[in-house]
Amino acid sequence: MKKTLPLSLLLIVLFSCVNTKVETEQARMDVEDCNCLENYYWIKETFENNDAGFEWVIQKKGMEAYQKFCDSIEAEIKNADDIHRCEEILNDWGKFFRKGHFYVALNSSSSEDGGSVEVEKVSYSIETVEAQVEQTDDDIVGVWESSPYKIGIVLDTINPKRKYVGFIIESGAPGWTKGDVKLEIFEQDNKLSSNYYMRDHSVEKRDVTLRNETELMLGSVRFVNHSKIENEIERKLSDISEPLFYELSDYTTILKIPSFNLDQKPLIDKEIEQNKEKILSHKNLIIDLRNNGGGGDNSWKELIPIIYTNPIKTVGVEYLSTGLNREYLLQNLSFIQRIVLRGFIKKLKSNDGQFVVRDSVYTTELDDVLPNPKNIVVVVDDVCGSSVEQFLLAAKQSKKVRIYGKQTFGALDVSNVTSVLSPDGCFRLGYCTTRTLRPEKDRIDDIGIKPDVEINDSIPGHKWLEFILKEIDN
Repeated sequence: MKKTLPLSLLLIVLFSCVNTKVETEQARMDVEDCNCLENYYWIKETFENNDAGFEWVIQKKGMEAYQKFCDSIEAEIKNADDIHRCEEILNDWGKFFRKGHFYVALNSSSSEDGGSVEVEKVSYSIETVEAQVEQTDDDIVGVWESSPYKIGIVLDTINPKRKYVGFIIESGAPGWTKGDVKLEIFEQDNKLSSNYYMRDHSVEKRDVTLRNETELMLGSVRFVNHSKIENEIERKLSDISEPLFYELSDYTTILKIPSFNLDQKPLIDKEIEQNKEKILSHKNLIIDLRNNGGGGDNSWKELIPIIYTNPIKTVGVEYLSTGLNREYLLQNLSFIQRIVLRGFIKKLKSNDGQFVVRDSVYTTELDDVLPNPKNIVVVVDDVCGSSVEQFLLAAKQSKKVRIYGKQTFGALDVSNVTSVLSPDGCFRLGYCTTRTLRPEKDRIDDIGIKPDVEINDSIPGHKWLEFILKEIDN
């Protein structure tokens, strides 16, 4: 096996598409102590000075448009009536730049001190859900699951201020019991929004999207209605939190990977190793990445020998060298990594405020092309982003691979997310330290990657596997 991997790959492996959180000692804050306007000014200044994607957006949209937008956000903040509305507006500000790889979140100590609310209990039961399912064709009414919760959602006949209420049927999380209200859904101007109650009982306002009759999204939280999924394997794959392998037929196997988070890497590697003999003895392999929002590029490293047919070229990134960015970089490097990257670190220090490139392109070259699997289908949807998209850029260079599904999320060009705590300890800002060296015509942020075979909307998500198998399973 031969790999041409420059030193900058260490940086990419360490930070690519990963939220790096470095905590500092802060006194626990009451929500009343959080000044929304002051935090906005701090977030704005910190982002402008340290985010690798800021300059691109200003070049594209113009400073005048940016200033006008900031004025409107500031006016909203001055009228914010609570800290959660403040959090929502601060995240709206970030949407001016991109739809991913940015966040503002209430610091957990703040939300624990003052952000929690008393849990409401309702008298609805699973029998109420079943009765409403019989009486209405409303696809939101039903029993929905998102580990560790099973909830019932019904049309609310008690509280006229909300259209639906979601309550606990079963819970694997402490502090949540049968009948507790987990979410509320409101309708205004034919648009649905929700109050979603987090594990610590703090509330977050989230958009509501019914993707199909089996998938309900509350922000990034996905609920599945298993009762409407007929295929047993699809039902098992629909709501798992760890990688899973199945032998579908004499010709085809499937590897489901729900996340590329770095804590999943040992599980992914183990699933591949334990089932390698079956993978390599079948003609077809399906790599199911649906609802995988990304994580770390290192998580998909062991897939490369399986999909490989020819050298894989990866375009590098350039790092925005600022005092804050260097501080977080150095705090996350081991002693050995600092030695290996000492030249790059020295270059960063001598180019303050500038973008620094180590290698513009690096190549992965292996000695062997495996005879099987001959055909590899990678399944993606509009949730797939970040390190999933980086994997797709590598996979598309293989002659074995075809991509099925929907256009991906589009969050890769500006990447390597780090985070910093606000001076008052109320909020955590997530922003990016690198940007791609790909030319503008090849960038995918807010666009995504188009599949080779697009699965149209007439085929619901829980029947995608059936569709794919009809095409390849022979």
